[in-house]
Amino acid sequence: LASNFPNLDQAKCVRIALEHDFAEALTGDVSVYASSMERRRKPAREQSAIAELSTEAAKVGLKLDELTEYAAHASQEALFISALDKIVPYFLLLAGSGHHANPTPEEYATTSQRARLHIERCFEPLLPVFDRVAAEVEERVRALNSGRTGKHP
Repeated sequence: LASNFPNLDQAKCVRIALEHDFAEALTGDVSVYASSMERRRKPAREQSAIAELSTEAAKVGLKLDELTEYAAHASQEALFISALDKIVPYFLLLAGSGHHANPTPEEYATTSQRARLHIERCFEPLLPVFDRVAAEVEERVRALNSGRTGKHP
């Protein structure tokens, strides 16, 4: 998707995308369907993991500048990847047999609104992609909740 936005450094987007889950590898990810308490705790845990990773990487001469940049939302590329990170789970839900949390249509609507606001804050040009995919996922969630398990037409 980065190639659709000529002002983005595509190589930097790839580096940020690769590094941005390092902290979650240590702390574990938090589902969008987790409690608000769990979601509020996530940033502090990730910041601690980023500090630990940066210290360990420095010992062997590695720099994790993109990880720090991502955590701080310090560039357009970091904002793009942060927004994209909210869209990827929608693609996964469409490709699979559902979501591990089995969201209800109401839960889905709530998390979709949060994701949309995040994308709007971070990288608004991705909203058309999100809106299209979110509409398809909304249909999929309804179908899964009505007992149908077939793929979208």
